[in-house]
Amino acid sequence: MISLTEVCRITISPEDDILLLVEEGIVTPEKHLQGKLEFQDQDLVLIKKACRLHRELKLDWHAVALMMELLEQRDRLTSENRALKIRLERFI
Repeated sequence: MISLTEVCRITISPEDDILLLVEEGIVTPEKHLQGKLEFQDQDLVLIKKACRLHRELKLDWHAVALMMELLEQRDRLTSENRALKIRLERFI
């Protein structure tokens, strides 16, 4: 598990930005009794991607959340398309 402080250090992002990612539902960290947030490794990958979109494309956090959702959908459809092509090749 990765603490909020570590995530900020690794991604070179302010705590407020990371908390906005949580509010937008881009990542869902575990919350402990002390109120501290802890992130998993896959959360860190999503946070890095979201921060890059925000920084490089100058998107606000709502747009970043939408973009992340669209990219995830594209990846899922690409994978599904690849699997269908493999199944189709058996009949050709």
